[in-house]
Amino acid sequence: MKDVVVQEIARIDHQLVEGEKELDEMIETVETVSLSKRHGQYELSLDKAESQIARLNDEKEKLLDKVRVIEQARQKKHLMDEQARVLGSVARVRAKDLIIFFLILFLIAILAVDFLGIGATGTGAIAKAEVVEGRLHRINVLNGGQGYERVNIHIVDAVGSGALVSGQVVEGKLTQADVIHLGEHYENPVVEIEPHFSVGTLWIFWIIDVICCTLFMANFFFEHRLAASKKWYWKNNWIDFITSIPLPPVQVIAASGDMGIVRLGRLLRAVRILRALRLFRIALFFWRGMDHLSTTLDVRLLKRSLLYGLL
Repeated sequence: MKDVVVQEIARIDHQLVEGEKELDEMIETVETVSLSKRHGQYELSLDKAESQIARLNDEKEKLLDKVRVIEQARQKKHLMDEQARVLGSVARVRAKDLIIFFLILFLIAILAVDFLGIGATGTGAIAKAEVVEGRLHRINVLNGGQGYERVNIHIVDAVGSGALVSGQVVEGKLTQADVIHLGEHYENPVVEIEPHFSVGTLWIFWIIDVICCTLFMANFFFEHRLAASKKWYWKNNWIDFITSIPLPPVQVIAASGDMGIVRLGRLLRAVRILRALRLFRIALFFWRGMDHLSTTLDVRLLKRSLLYGLL
């Protein structure tokens, strides 16, 4: 089938060459340019030649899309056949893909819980920020609250930005908030205190992440080895590789008090980047889950609707 489409593309290419050659000759020879009336509108013979070239280009693009679809189907079929040969049956391949899909869903849940602090204990802490010349000078803890394991402190202001604050929790209460970076342009900052998980819990999340990502990476290289075209596999599955790299728990290191203020400030800045990367990674995992689900169910329409919704 691909050969037939390629032959048709070659035929259209030949027509395009002839059409462009004819158009060039018409442009150079003004006498050959005629004016006619068609469907109530005047058009030059040049217009007719240009519209024919445009039509041929459109047909060529459509055929090239079909070639890509055919090649995609051929590569997928080859990969499925090779996996079935190694694993013993197509059913086992689909079972493997389904396991990967559920692992992705599980890891999305873990990452979401970690990122949003869902289930973290602690409430009631109140703090007030002092500003000197637009910079965050001090955080006064007015109420330590209760039940905290660890806290994330955010400084919200309509104008100011850049401040970094680290909170210390003792016996479930917020006892101190250290200003690591002063920020700038603050006017009326509001201190938001969010409960977060203990270092031990974060390490558990990290271990789960590493285990799942190890399985994902093993599956990636297993399929990569069996793919007919390595370039095609990388082009179509690079998201699998990127999301299979676990992000280090920088916030765990930043939670430690056994370091200087300068190093702590650098790490807390890294936490901001890390949080953005984690959010992006969750989105990639969701998209990747749709890809793996599509190997067992037809969810192309769902993916397309999701893409349109995001755009």
